[in-house]
Amino acid sequence: MTWALEGIGKGYSTAVGDGTTIYITGKKGNNDYLSAISKKEEILWQVPFGPVWAHLSIYDGLLFIRRGDALMAFDISKKRY
Repeated sequence: MTWALEGIGKGYSTAVGDGTTIYITGKKGNNDYLSAISKKEEILWQVPFGPVWAHLSIYDGLLFIRRGDALMAFDISKKRY
């Protein structure tokens, strides 16, 4: 193992990256959170969005999460944390 990080909650999704940041979801309590993690193994930010089990996808500076019958998009192109 190269590194491990705690504090992102229980996970069910696949992690995705855009070359500088890793994005992953995790369940904490009754909510799921989207976490952004730096290459230095630091949590940059976390956003509650659940509960839902979701897999992530990145396209053209947007990070997509499917939640039930909705598709959510987060603009990650500006890197404002």
